[in-house]
Amino acid sequence: MLVVVNHYETPNALWHTDPELCARVLSEWDKIQPYLAKDFIAEWP
Repeated sequence: MLVVVNHYETPNALWHTDPELCARVLSEWDKIQPYLAKDFIAEWP
């Protein structure tokens, strides 16, 4: 099960309008390709 927790007051659909939340999301996004390359994670079906 995947559960996403939003600790910010910004609604999920508006994440890109909050500078701190946007920076956090984009920093996590940047981790995806290196993790895929090292086989730490895999594509979902």
